[in-house]
Amino acid sequence: MKLLLAQFPKYSTSNLGALQPTIWTSKIFFSILPPYLSNMKKILILTCLLSAVFTGCKKSLVSDDDCPDPEVVTITSNSPVVEGTPLVLTAPDKVNYTYKWTGPNAFKIDTVYTPGAHIQGKATTVFADSGTYRVKIVGPDSCTAFEGAVFVKILPTGSQPCAVADNTSVSNLSGVGGMGYSPSFTGNEIEGQGVGEIIIFKFQATPLPGIYKTSGLTPVDDKTVGVYITNGSNNFISNNGQNVYVTKIGVKLQVGFCFHDFSNPLGTGALKISAKLAQQ
Repeated sequence: MKLLLAQFPKYSTSNLGALQPTIWTSKIFFSILPPYLSNMKKILILTCLLSAVFTGCKKSLVSDDDCPDPEVVTITSNSPVVEGTPLVLTAPDKVNYTYKWTGPNAFKIDTVYTPGAHIQGKATTVFADSGTYRVKIVGPDSCTAFEGAVFVKILPTGSQPCAVADNTSVSNLSGVGGMGYSPSFTGNEIEGQGVGEIIIFKFQATPLPGIYKTSGLTPVDDKTVGVYITNGSNNFISNNGQNVYVTKIGVKLQVGFCFHDFSNPLGTGALKISAKLAQQ
């Protein structure tokens, strides 16, 4: 009460009757405020309202010390991400909440709720973007209601983001792939000789490190590559538009792909293969 009187010097202790409506109103006001706020904080809020300077003090009305502990939520990403490709971060979708993102390489995004605001990221990544990304999800009461974190790994350009041993392939169907190869790197054509099959990469020119897109049996430009497996009299062709990763380790090239969908002329089901050839 002394704090309130200090804000309104025209009232005195001898004129408390004039303050009775204010005291009665303050009791109601106190009852509707969140219970976790201290009485001093409630007095500050009421004082700001009564003195008509709410916009001048509203930023200090609620601090993290006044709020309950936030709930930890799961944040997901498309990690690992190859350098130069997009990063996508996804938090729970909370209507009317504000999202405050932070991360490595000065990453910082504050987003007031709109549909899709819980999904953020970067259109193009660099190696320095590797690290832990955090989000605070702030409610209408200015309290952080939820928080979470996720670690993101950025791979160097051309790195293959799946674990496949050198000069092998992994297949979901028997009879094609799923074996070791003897590699041959000859200019724009790279082959792996297996038991009864050959895996073939055809580039427009000797490939440089980077990411190429599949384009059937043959390349259509310097950014595409033909990828197929010859097994007996059948050609199993990698579907168009899938990533092929070319990496240079020292002076040796590596070329591979992850979980490619292939045409299956045998009709024995959907065919999915990962493979890597490493120059000897």
